[in-house]
Amino acid sequence: RTLDESLHRCSSTLVKHLKADVVRIWHMDDRGVLLRSSPAAGRVARPLPVQTVRVGEYGIGRIAATAEPEVWTDGIPELWPGSLTAAEEERLRGGAGHPLTKDGRVVGVVTMLLRDRPTDAQLDSLASITDELALAIEHSRAQNAHRRSEERYRQLVEATVEGIVMHDRSGIIDVNPSITRLTGYTAE
Repeated sequence: RTLDESLHRCSSTLVKHLKADVVRIWHMDDRGVLLRSSPAAGRVARPLPVQTVRVGEYGIGRIAATAEPEVWTDGIPELWPGSLTAAEEERLRGGAGHPLTKDGRVVGVVTMLLRDRPTDAQLDSLASITDELALAIEHSRAQNAHRRSEERYRQLVEATVEGIVMHDRSGIIDVNPSITRLTGYTAE
């Protein structure tokens, strides 16, 4: 499952349990410059397209830049390009945005939007899950980095002209294409 799929699933669960109208989870890029939304979940007529916002821009970027949660009780600020139009069409007027932090670093933002003012229970519940969401984003990021590292290593080993044999005490585990050319043996 991809990070977007996992975060969309989390958003859908949060909509149900928080009785929210829209939940959207944003994750930070590797450089810490852009926030990308997962597909939003909620009870709205118009689907919200996946968006990208720079840290410091719009409400989402402001929450990431300040690492401070925001609560909106009578009107929602422009959270991302086009959000004011969507909020007006869906009559969304309240909600909250929370930074997702791991080891003091912002890794994302979660937003909950409502047609009414957020209740204390909704705000407390949203705040209580931010650590788990941040952990899920970091876990996915670590898995992707590991996959990229393995792919780079594989490409390097396959591209080198020198023969490489990997073995343990029980025998040969793997070889690169150069060793098969040099020895005439197959990889099997």
